[in-house]
Amino acid sequence: MLGVIAFVTFFVGMVVVPIGLTGAGILYYLNNVHLPEKRRREARARTETLYAQARRLSPSMDALERSLIDVGIVDGQLHRIAKELHKQEGLRPPVLPHWR
Repeated sequence: MLGVIAFVTFFVGMVVVPIGLTGAGILYYLNNVHLPEKRRREARARTETLYAQARRLSPSMDALERSLIDVGIVDGQLHRIAKELHKQEGLRPPVLPHWR
């Protein structure tokens, strides 16, 4: 009987404990090292995608000037004022009606 207990103790000590420690190490790495870094990369990619979408939605100065010309505002001084307001205040030009 003592031999069986010694064998089980030896087996647990030499096989099960190292496997359990290896599994615990892998779980620690996945939960505390790998997954947070993966989440940061995914969040960064989402942020860059949203930023690119926002940049596409923001009208450029050429689009602003074209919109002004389309509705009949051709005065250069008014164009400069509109561009300056756009730059200083972050204003978006209104959706102007298209005259046809």
